Amino acid sequence: MKSKFFKSLAPLLFVNFFIVSCANIIPLQHRKNNDESAKNQVITEKNDSKNQILPKLGTPNNDLVQIDENLTPIGNIKTINDLNNDLSLTNENNNDVLENSAPKNNHNLGNSSISTIQNPFLDKTQIENLNLLSLKSLVKSNQPKPKPEPKLESILEQNPVIGSEINQVVEDLPIEKIPIINDKLDISKLSDYDNKSAQKIGFDLKYRVPANTFSYQPFVLKSNVIKQENDNHFLGEKNENLNIYLLDKINTGSVSENENVRQTNFGYLNPRFRSNYFKPDYLGFRSLDYSDQRYKEIFQRNIRFSTGTAILLDSHEGESAFLTNHHVLYIRQKPFWETMAFPLMRFYYKDDVNSLASLASSGILSLFWIKTEYDRQIQELKARHDRIARNQFIYIDPITQEKLTKFNIDLHKRYFREEQKFNNFGKDVAIFYFNHAKFREDIKGIFDFYEKHKNWLLSSFRYSNGETIENDITRFASQFKIFSDFWDHVQKFPPLKISEKSWKDGEIDYTTKIGGFWPQFAFSKNMFKGVYIKNGAPNFFVTNGPGASGSGVYNTNGELIFMNQLITVTKKQKSLYYDQNNLTSHMTTGILFRNDKIDLVSEIKKFYYDKK
Repeated sequence: MKSKFFKSLAPLLFVNFFIVSCANIIPLQHRKNNDESAKNQVITEKNDSKNQILPKLGTPNNDLVQIDENLTPIGNIKTINDLNNDLSLTNENNNDVLENSAPKNNHNLGNSSISTIQNPFLDKTQIENLNLLSLKSLVKSNQPKPKPEPKLESILEQNPVIGSEINQVVEDLPIEKIPIINDKLDISKLSDYDNKSAQKIGFDLKYRVPANTFSYQPFVLKSNVIKQENDNHFLGEKNENLNIYLLDKINTGSVSENENVRQTNFGYLNPRFRSNYFKPDYLGFRSLDYSDQRYKEIFQRNIRFSTGTAILLDSHEGESAFLTNHHVLYIRQKPFWETMAFPLMRFYYKDDVNSLASLASSGILSLFWIKTEYDRQIQELKARHDRIARNQFIYIDPITQEKLTKFNIDLHKRYFREEQKFNNFGKDVAIFYFNHAKFREDIKGIFDFYEKHKNWLLSSFRYSNGETIENDITRFASQFKIFSDFWDHVQKFPPLKISEKSWKDGEIDYTTKIGGFWPQFAFSKNMFKGVYIKNGAPNFFVTNGPGASGSGVYNTNGELIFMNQLITVTKKQKSLYYDQNNLTSHMTTGILFRNDKIDLVSEIKKFYYDKK
């Protein structure tokens, strides 16, 4: 029965497994409870005012793309070559499919059970759900701590199924023979696997996360199914000292620790799945140490934002252009900066992973609001009087939830903008810009305001547990220093080159590929060999997971060659698994920029800066 099932499998999108957008899963800081109602108060610099600052905010979760487990594939069905953000909607609880229409510039996919769960989980402190009527003093408050609000329901977004511009009729059609570099290895000439421990990259970190988030579990492969490259014999064109996975020898019996991973059918441990979706006989992989200096600037191109990862394309006069997945840029049809969550950014710099907390989670958003109101009233007083009395009181008006939301959105719109003229040809690709110069200038203004009025601010504004904002501001200032140094460095990078290679179905590529991926709380400097083109998309194995969507994959010369998009998991799978080399077991699918039908390379380059 199982054999018959696998023989009946149709192309990629018609099989019974999940495809998960590697979007976002991020760490939530410990939050002080700031949900108590507020009163009108008077602010002076004599410390006789006591006001609560704005609460720290939550984060949306990743979106999931679900494929019906009970789907029976039939022959002669046209398929699409990639998934993007525009997919039909399925309710997570009952799998009812909601009707949607596809955009006019794309083909509908008939007779398909493909569906998406657009599930950006919102924490109770997410900005659009703040239970905050005004700023309130809690310095002398003896009110009991309010009970936590119940968990919000998952929010689903309706997205139509998109057909790609390339259609295949049947899987059995003959594929043009593509030359493969180093097609056959002499296993006896490879070095034995040294079983050296890989650097911890963050999978072991524990944070409070939504219940519908994947956990990560380690497992161990037996050493007899892994070899290593050496100077005399290697995979592809060059020795990179990668671990070589002998795929024809690997199966569920190759696991020596944590047998739970055997239940994951759609990865390199399943020969039947692999023979259909990943034809290479070998896989080369290493998660490079952070201190490894090879290709350092290429790894720095992939930058993590709150909802996913983006590729640094070009910079000019303090602003940078980014390429990412459409599903990373838009959450519930809004750009991610309209619901900005923790962290604002993560980046690889000075041989380490660095983060900049979101403005809301660090207390900085509160200072922006206070400073804005303070400056406004000072200007009004100056307009009415020649001078301002030393004992002049300044009133902070009550702030409604609607007003707070708009303030946060408008603030981030100063720094981020989307490129609406970009034609993605129906692919899950989008472009946006970040003005880091303006952002840094404004933050420095906030620091100046804080230092000038520090005593007043620390005595007048506290969290509900009595703590001041001092520790959060100090922590953010330390992060901001590294953040500024990073942008001083990467804004000097030349415009990113994009490979002009046009890919063909059935192609196998063993040349070295690299890319920094940000799955959940981890960061992996992926170096790998082994790519298989299936249905117009690259399939490969690297360290990957929610949060790494939008990551660029590069050649060693620094050219962008394709983009990360999705991972494959079983329908009821709750955990993702990584081996002793940090390689996750599930397969990754990406997005190509060129084939015989489209040319995204030329389209992307239209939006580089004109520096003439």
